[in-house]
Amino acid sequence: MKKRSLFAAAVAATASAVLLAGCSSPASDPAPTDGSGSVELTKDVTLVVGTSNQEGAFFEESGLFEDVPYTIEWSYITDWGAIYSSIASDALNVGYWGLDSNAVKAVQNGVGAKFVSLLGAQDEAAAESGTLNVFVRSDAGIETTADLAGAKIATGSAGTTFDNILNGALLDGGLSEDDVEVIRYPDADQTSQISALLNGEVEAFAGNIASEQIVGALEDGTIEVLFWENQFSPVNRLVVSNEQTLSDPAKEAALEDFVQRVAETAYWKADPANEQTYAEILNSVGNLPVDVGQKVWGYTQNATLPLQLDATTEQNLAQTIADYQAAGYIDEPLPVEEILDTRFADAVAEVIGAH
Repeated sequence: MKKRSLFAAAVAATASAVLLAGCSSPASDPAPTDGSGSVELTKDVTLVVGTSNQEGAFFEESGLFEDVPYTIEWSYITDWGAIYSSIASDALNVGYWGLDSNAVKAVQNGVGAKFVSLLGAQDEAAAESGTLNVFVRSDAGIETTADLAGAKIATGSAGTTFDNILNGALLDGGLSEDDVEVIRYPDADQTSQISALLNGEVEAFAGNIASEQIVGALEDGTIEVLFWENQFSPVNRLVVSNEQTLSDPAKEAALEDFVQRVAETAYWKADPANEQTYAEILNSVGNLPVDVGQKVWGYTQNATLPLQLDATTEQNLAQTIADYQAAGYIDEPLPVEEILDTRFADAVAEVIGAH
């Protein structure tokens, strides 16, 4: 890994990993400096970071967080409906998770959340990749998104990321939910959704590719991907923080370092040398057979890489927000500058430039 300015200041230490107890993070003392005006990070500076246990496993296994010069308290999310209220209350200083319409809605409802780093498809080649996609039966005669008209489609509850991808496919085909029959299942019950697709009860399914049944059906030609996650939005994951954290000089400095390490982890996951480890993590966290996990890696290898915080990415984010409005998730548009904070653009660009 190429050493960069913040990494060079790191001292050897291991990040602490604890579950969030639901309390706000303590206020920090004034940040010490190194004499040049730069913040000197110490273990007294704490970031409470919310993410999934799977992403936490990737962060740990990558080794990229072992020498952080501050303290990380990892909070592995179980109640995804509360993530933005946790950001608002400062119970979480930072979150790393998927982009969906709930993020935009939260900001419109007054949550002081800011996207400080975005990840997704860096180029056109990565557009046809993604974890959350729309799958169709190969014998359904559905070759374009417009062909979804009249189809039965299985997915989770309204407003979820799966639902966002489904409505993205419908918008792409000039359709709305009025033109199809959406059959909704409990979000945790993807097995029934997949069974409905494989048994021919529905023609399409909007969900996660990381499934033994889905990968098997893709491999034997029973189903195919009609619409990839990155076709809906080149932005699919984000690092989000809040005004409290960003206004604290010490936590701001720690967050800049954290953003760089997240970007490095994305490249670590995409490195063919780590394909086996990637699959083993999917096995340990989600009981996915290792050989299936390797195939999932192949389908998603370059789907989520750090994005330059430039005009192109801002335009892509603005289009995604406009699509959320067109699909009825939000009532009015949200200017990108109200949700995207680009102060770490150079730090992200440094990582991208090293690869």
